[in-house]
This record gives sequence, C-alpha cells and structure tokens, in this order.
Amino acid sequence: MKPNQNQNPATEAGFNNENVKYSIVEVYPSTVKELALQYRVDYRTFTRWIEKFEYKVGQRVGRYYSVKQVEIIIECLGAPYEVGEVEPEKDKGAKKI
Repeated sequence: MKPNQNQNPATEAGFNNENVKYSIVEVYPSTVKELALQYRVDYRTFTRWIEKFEYKVGQRVGRYYSVKQVEIIIECLGAPYEVGEVEPEKDKGAKKI
C-alpha cells in the first residue's frame, strides 16, 4: 500500500484519536544540553541514557552530535514530543471530562 502524502502520521501508525496533537522533530547537529532540553531532563541524566547505546551513536565531533547521530539517538530513545489535547469544536457537542 502506498503511503498517502496527506495522511496524518499518527493515523499511519494506527493511532486514530483526533484529539491528540503530533509534531515532527527537526533534526540538526546538537549538543548534549540541547538534546537534554528537548527531552526535558537534566544533561547528566541524558548523558547516562546515552551511555547505554554509545556503541551505536559513536563519539561526538567536538561538542556536537552529527545529524546521523541525533537520528540514532531518536531511534533509541524515541521522539521528544508532547501529547496534548486539542480543544473540541463547540458544534460537535463534545464534553470535557
């Protein structure tokens, strides 16, 4: 089956809740502190997380992880995103619980 370019990525993954937001992660060369901020943890905690799969990520060049390394980190840790509710439209008669 060919992916539909207009289809919601959450729907493609089998998640059909219309009240959930999704975001696309922009990948760029990043420092440990920048990545820790995206995952909302202290940089020391993030460093401990990275140690578990450092063999996959490899060594940083200077202070920065390359784009490929950041992609591997996201693959291992998951995307740093937030799940939130979208305000329901008033004409649908949805109730807040």
